[in-house]
Amino acid sequence: MSASYEIERKYLVKMPIFPLPEKDEASEITQTYLVTPPEISERVRCRDGRYTHTRKVRVSGIKAEETEETIDRAQYEALLQKRDPALRSIQKVRHVFVYRGQKFELDVFPFWKKQAMLEIELEKEDTPVDFPPFLSCIREVTDDPAYKNQAMARQIPEE
Repeated sequence: MSASYEIERKYLVKMPIFPLPEKDEASEITQTYLVTPPEISERVRCRDGRYTHTRKVRVSGIKAEETEETIDRAQYEALLQKRDPALRSIQKVRHVFVYRGQKFELDVFPFWKKQAMLEIELEKEDTPVDFPPFLSCIREVTDDPAYKNQAMARQIPEE
């Protein structure tokens, strides 16, 4: 398990009409946050029967040092014992698609009917995003702490 930097931008978008014009792969995700010091975010995730354990230390609003490893079901269930009782598990359907050579992840949450979250991981912080025209951007939320998944596990922002 080695650490790498994740550079990510996030956008709040109007709920699109499905199917998307671009071919996408959808998967169901449940992620649960673990008890950690405030400067660290640690979670376990079940994605279509596969399990991961991720630890992030935020460097800036757009950049985090991330360590992620694949784990088995027994490890997942053991780590769930360390879940943060103040946070709910986040459930979402992730639609992954490529538009003009850039890979996007569109997260649809069951608690929102009018909006969804679009994420893109970038090579560099200043890499331009070629925003898909079939999605209507409400606003960028990269630097808005209320739209971090861990914060949304505590309190869901209104639509």
